[in-house]
Amino acid sequence: MRTVTTRQSADDSDQRGGNYVNYSYDNIGEVKTAVGKESGGSTRLQEQFGYAYDAAGNLNYRTNNALVQTFTNNTLNELTSVGRSGRSRSRARPPSRRRT
Repeated sequence: MRTVTTRQSADDSDQRGGNYVNYSYDNIGEVKTAVGKESGGSTRLQEQFGYAYDAAGNLNYRTNNALVQTFTNNTLNELTSVGRSGRSRSRARPPSRRRT
């Protein structure tokens, strides 16, 4: 397995200022994990993804903390359904963004 780091600079349109993502890949180049990090190295709460594939290379599962998405394909490798269970962890909204 290999790991690649992608950095965001302060010049990027999202202005994340040095945050980055570590991607890991399996031996055939499929993404296995993507973990977002703050510029200081701490893990970003909602950017902890895991991926699993079937023998044909189709994405079967994508996880983000407790959220699990499942993908089903037919014999032609066409996506036929997407399921979801659980929830991703999230921080409370700041008072100015809370819905009333």
